[in-house]
Amino acid sequence: MWGCLKKHHGLAVLWLLVGACGSQARRLSEQTQPAEYPGASVAQGLESPLPDGSIGDSGIPGSDSRRLSRTGTALELSLAEGMVIPTSLKASSFVAKFRASDASAAFECARELSPEWHPCLGGDSYDFGRLIHRQGYSLRVRARTPDGRLSQSVLGISFVADLVSGASPIVPSGAPQTQAPEVNLPRTAIDLPLPIDPSNTSGSISSVSRSLQVGSYYAVNVPPTARVITYASDKTYNGRILTITTLNNQLSDIFGHSKACQLPFEKVVTVADGTQYCEATPTPADITANAPAIAPMNFVTVSLGRGDERMQEIMTFGVFDDASETEAEAKMVLTQCRSNLAHGTTALPMVPQFYGIAKVATITWCQYTDRNGAWWWGAAVSSKLTDSAEGPHIKMIYLASASLGIVSQTQFLDRVRLQIGPLLQPIAAAM
Repeated sequence: MWGCLKKHHGLAVLWLLVGACGSQARRLSEQTQPAEYPGASVAQGLESPLPDGSIGDSGIPGSDSRRLSRTGTALELSLAEGMVIPTSLKASSFVAKFRASDASAAFECARELSPEWHPCLGGDSYDFGRLIHRQGYSLRVRARTPDGRLSQSVLGISFVADLVSGASPIVPSGAPQTQAPEVNLPRTAIDLPLPIDPSNTSGSISSVSRSLQVGSYYAVNVPPTARVITYASDKTYNGRILTITTLNNQLSDIFGHSKACQLPFEKVVTVADGTQYCEATPTPADITANAPAIAPMNFVTVSLGRGDERMQEIMTFGVFDDASETEAEAKMVLTQCRSNLAHGTTALPMVPQFYGIAKVATITWCQYTDRNGAWWWGAAVSSKLTDSAEGPHIKMIYLASASLGIVSQTQFLDRVRLQIGPLLQPIAAAM
């Protein structure tokens, strides 16, 4: 059965690559920086007006979309007055606001190096959402008037999120607030959400406190009565990987480790309800020297519902920001499946709409018996956020006891969809 991870694999090279990539935001061409704030990054990268009869950015032959107005004034755009964006930005979320010399102009945005332009979601602003420490962000903005004139320049914004040593942005009054969902990025086992007594119905349950960031693009909402069994993240701010594993849980370790807290960099942490966790923040060198198994850098395992002191549902979410963890991802399989028992593969909508993208997940499922002869259903679920093979994606393992009353494939797949789908929370744009 799937279970706890207390140690991580040799990811020294991958960790360094992640750090290196995150430390360099993709820069736009012809960047200029306001003299009063050397950290700001605003690219003014454009040409003089096109000659008559050429094809402008509007794509209409014979028209010049960058022509001057009848008064001879060019359409200009800039950041909102007073807004300053450092290239090393200290903020957990951020909204950029723009202005144009023609009040009737609308704004179009293009993320990263994408050739496609779309109306900016905020009208005269763009919400970068929740920022990930050490990750680079870039945006291009242009203005367009109702008669088709385009701005004479493109406004480029580039920065790296640095929640430790970055500079705070200067945001003028009246700037819109971010709509980025709040999530919890634990720094210790004490920050993990605890199970809530289902008989205690007084008060409301904060979804923020129960939402754990896993990787750069996902959070997992921990159900009220669920216990977090394992949690791992490379999103800590000290350059290390945080690993948290419960002690004395009933799960067999999915990566071959049978005991916790055996290594010198591990320690026991007791949370509020008395549960003990083995916690560690190993360096890449520690991982290479002490962790023989390969495991995802970012994942969480939760267990739900106990009957006669037995776990009845177990979910593991492994998140991969790109395609670089192929070996770790390959380890996330249903080893219990047998060809002589019920099994199959199907496709279901699993991942909620993510910035206009809705993807269908592939589900491999089977029925099996555990070492005690009890019947279980298991599913391995894979889903991508984009069509790119290198893009962010997630893999999930879901185990459910037949004692829950699941007697058919249809019942089980319905439960997979209803249980896993609502727990996934996109937290950043994958564009």
